[in-house]
Amino acid sequence: MLTFDIICLAKSTKHGGICIAGIKTDGSGWLRPISNRRNGTLYPEHFMTRDGQEPELFDVIRIPFIRHEPQCHHPENYLIHYSYKWQILGKASLEQVKNLIKPEIKRSSSEPKLLGNFDKQIDYEDLLNTHLK
Repeated sequence: MLTFDIICLAKSTKHGGICIAGIKTDGSGWLRPISNRRNGTLYPEHFMTRDGQEPELFDVIRIPFIRHEPQCHHPENYLIHYSYKWQILGKASLEQVKNLIKPEIKRSSSEPKLLGNFDKQIDYEDLLNTHLK
């Protein structure tokens, strides 16, 4: 079983559930926990902690995973382990977030364009032809 601690930096509603994403506290990049449900949507049975807490922005969360499940448009996807509850370890400090995000911004901005063009979006077919890592 894989386990990662992440700082929750994105949380949105999705298909009656939520989508969460964050950065790993070990500095190894972005992570998006997904379920095996439609589009990876997370529901309360997936993300509620033993004491009934729901993860919030800037929470440091320990999450168990089954495996890495990258997709061309979401290379950061990891399939959650259903038998184990998530654990909220505390809140990240602003300094901790800055220290983890700075290298990611630097790594991601080595080119002035995103995914091979300067547009705000790309066609899905073009995305299939790129090799995101």
